[in-house]
Amino acid sequence: MDLEREAATDKARREAAAAAGPDGKLTAAEERELAERAAARDFERMQIKKRVLSNVSFIGFLYKVSMLSLPIMHFCIGRLLAQGSLDNVDPEDVEALCKLLALVGRRLEADDAASATPRFGNVLNALVALTKSARLNKRVQFAVQVSTGNIGTGNAGTGSRSDATVHPHP
Repeated sequence: MDLEREAATDKARREAAAAAGPDGKLTAAEERELAERAAARDFERMQIKKRVLSNVSFIGFLYKVSMLSLPIMHFCIGRLLAQGSLDNVDPEDVEALCKLLALVGRRLEADDAASATPRFGNVLNALVALTKSARLNKRVQFAVQVSTGNIGTGNAGTGSRSDATVHPHP
């Protein structure tokens, strides 16, 4: 996704340079047209992000009802983590991974512990390493910290609380 974003930015710069006259200035109509194109690209990018998050939710629900196996889930996680290369990880993919782990993290951790080759610890280690990365914005870093804190500890106290524990009745 980052490469696509950079390509779109480069394309917008080339369009602006091509639209500029010999004096290097744009007319009001040209500026308005470039702004409309940028808004359309942003809208399209937002739609793609929504689709990706919806697809990740769908995959998570399929795993919840046992329609997807553990190796398939590890493949999906590997794709979201850019095949283990933490230098090339897209922040939007990390956000999608956090959403997936929020849906099926506990079950995935339990199933992985029972498997012959547990790999879930590597995923959590990669996510912890990503929180220290400067490439991720604070919102995504927070989502990673919440995901790893709620899943990796196995502590029942870190999850969501019921209304009775938040507001005890006297």
